[in-house]
Amino acid sequence: MEFNHTSVLLRETVDSVVTNPKGIYVDCTLGGQDTHAVGEMLDPEGMIIGLDQDEDALSVARQRLSDLKCQVLTIPTNFSNLKEALQNEGIYEVDGFIFDLGVSSYQLDTPERGFSYMNDGPLDMRMDKEAPLTADEVVNEYDAEALLQIIRDYGEERWAKRIVEFIVNARQEKRITTTGELVRIIKQAIPAKARQDGPHPAKRTFQAIRIEVNRELAILHDSFVDAVSMLKPKGKIGVITFHSLEDRITKQTFKELSTACICPPELPMCVCNHKAVVKAKNKAIEPSAGEIEVNPRARSAKLRVAAQVVELEGVSIYVSGKAVVGQVKSDVLVASQGRKRSASVALDLSPMMWQVVYGIAALVAFLLIMMVMNAYSTKLGYEVVKTQQAVVQLTKDNDALDVEVASLSLPFVSNKSQNNN
Repeated sequence: MEFNHTSVLLRETVDSVVTNPKGIYVDCTLGGQDTHAVGEMLDPEGMIIGLDQDEDALSVARQRLSDLKCQVLTIPTNFSNLKEALQNEGIYEVDGFIFDLGVSSYQLDTPERGFSYMNDGPLDMRMDKEAPLTADEVVNEYDAEALLQIIRDYGEERWAKRIVEFIVNARQEKRITTTGELVRIIKQAIPAKARQDGPHPAKRTFQAIRIEVNRELAILHDSFVDAVSMLKPKGKIGVITFHSLEDRITKQTFKELSTACICPPELPMCVCNHKAVVKAKNKAIEPSAGEIEVNPRARSAKLRVAAQVVELEGVSIYVSGKAVVGQVKSDVLVASQGRKRSASVALDLSPMMWQVVYGIAALVAFLLIMMVMNAYSTKLGYEVVKTQQAVVQLTKDNDALDVEVASLSLPFVSNKSQNNN
């Protein structure tokens, strides 16, 4: 079968990521139209690099990219190895990365690859034909608990428990070896009423098994981090996802990389020294109604783009009174919560210097308190002494009066005694 893959959000991706005609751009999932579209925007000095673990995709791509005027390099590897693969080619900085996740149209439409629930074929689902783990092994050899976790978590399938029960019962009779057999088992597990609406009943289960076989989710976070670490200033990374799990990881990773401070909010100053390295929009770009009509597989696609920020050394940004060591873009800081807050710039102090400053401030405050207390104590002591002297004098007066009264023959209490009482 001819290798054919229709790229989703093609124009939006290329226009968002490609900014320098003389730059170096990497398509981490070679095989789609986006690789050629990027190359068309580059000058002869520019370079497009394609990574893919599928030899079929690489073979066809080398032919299709041969008409470009820019430099072309293809590397047979999974994008989880992108940093090492690029550095082995002497490339340490890149202007942009594109990740088109999921399965290509060619893989879905080729029954012998085992990805499709619409065509019968062997239970394979390997993007890398040399990889040891196949869908056959997952379906037939994983225990029920592991299988349930995969279908429930990776497929977000509400009928996961019933599907696993039916799979376990079926494989006890005979090994499940084809996609057609697996589809029939899944249909038996899901009640007829639940199968009337929505996508194909086997879609979520096939997605889950494919993700397990190819470790699709496990490699995303670190691959995005590696790609961002190689971006030039203002370089961009674009990621196209096709289901909520991929999109959630992409969104969370971009948020992590765009957060300047991860200290607890109750701290008055930043001590984590965590720096924001990208700026990312919260809202994803989605296909137009026209594109979905032409290519129904684009329905669930989302594009997220992040740009490398320009670091301003020796500068801190203060947000709501809290020092955040980070980057400045005009007079606005994009905070970790994604809200824009006004920012002011001040000289940066290291955490140790801040501790010294706080120590000095605490000592000064202590000395001031001691001075106030000392002054108050002196005044209080003076009043106590005066009071004691008055009491002594009063006692002497009363004693003299008692002597005088005792010398009289009549019982008598003076006005002075009455007044004192």
